[in-house]
Amino acid sequence: MSLFDKLKKTPEQEAKYQARLAAIKTKQEEWTANANSKREQDKAESDAKKLQRNEDKAKANAQRLQRQQQQEEENAKKKAEFDTIKLAKDKRNHMDNQQPEPQKLSLENKQMQSTKKPDEKMKPKEVVQAIVVLLVIVLIGWFIYSVFIAPGSGAKYKATLDTTSFNVINPATLGVTFHVKNIGTKAGNPTCTIDVSDTSGTYNGTDVLSDGPTIKPGQTVTSADQITITKQGAQYVTGGTISCN
Repeated sequence: MSLFDKLKKTPEQEAKYQARLAAIKTKQEEWTANANSKREQDKAESDAKKLQRNEDKAKANAQRLQRQQQQEEENAKKKAEFDTIKLAKDKRNHMDNQQPEPQKLSLENKQMQSTKKPDEKMKPKEVVQAIVVLLVIVLIGWFIYSVFIAPGSGAKYKATLDTTSFNVINPATLGVTFHVKNIGTKAGNPTCTIDVSDTSGTYNGTDVLSDGPTIKPGQTVTSADQITITKQGAQYVTGGTISCN
């Protein structure tokens, strides 16, 4: 038997060889299909998470914009009230400046005034001036009471920030929980300022809340907020402070 005949495969060996090649090819195709499926699944999950982060960020920005608009409306209302009072005061001063300076009364005029009857009626011009002065005083008193006294009269607050419940919503947004207790004698709507940061102060954020619920004396209210953190460092924030008035 020649060497070629020895190396030549029998039909059974050739069939086994082709079967082995087919099995290897099938495994390679199966592995490739699984790898492609895994990549597509990972990409789909990544896209879904990215979409959720964008939605959370958009929601947080919308809430912050709404609070800013409410604050601007309140400031505009207070400014309009102040301008109304100032306009009335300026009008009063203008009327006073148009009045001639009183001349010195002669001795005879003084004697005539000293003998004026107690029941003599005031002149119409003097009545108008007295009414204007009274209205200005009432408006100024009402403004001082409504802006500086009424909002916080009898209401005092003790606020705590729950630093153990910090929740990283996305790299630039941190969710916080805080508690506010009214330790005063009257119900009120507090305005709270929240400051958070890491230990070095590199990553920080601030928010002001003024649209919270009315808190009765002795009542404690738990609320939550979302704060935008600088340099997308929400995960590094470790502490913060809160003050309410």
